[in-house]
Amino acid sequence: MKVLARHNLSTPYISRIVKEAKSGDLLAVDKVLKDFAPEDYLQNVIKKEIGNTSNVVYVPVLEKGFGSNYLPMSFAMRLSDKLGGIYSDNLSYKPTYRRQVLNQWERMVTHREFCIRDINSLKNKKIVIVDDMYTSG
Repeated sequence: MKVLARHNLSTPYISRIVKEAKSGDLLAVDKVLKDFAPEDYLQNVIKKEIGNTSNVVYVPVLEKGFGSNYLPMSFAMRLSDKLGGIYSDNLSYKPTYRRQVLNQWERMVTHREFCIRDINSLKNKKIVIVDDMYTSG
């Protein structure tokens, strides 16, 4: 598994835009995706890493329960649209606690339990799990 990171998101302006995007502000989502995943980055870094996308499924990490994060879902859709492949919302997790109260280190090392709703739809596919790492680093 590889993690493809692009930016340090710690400046106050970026922090505000990312928080707005995570909470569902669609204009902020669009700005974050265009700023942090421009077309050249998608083509030159991500497409190069993934290779042929005819058998790729982009699966965002979606929360159940305490809240939603629109960035992974929107980024997975953008990858599918720009690079080819299929978007699937087949993976979710249900936190048993409020992750927002954990510090960065605790978020990175705390076990999360995931659920795949339809395993057959992912058989024989190259799966790209899409998540943002804004609050966990």
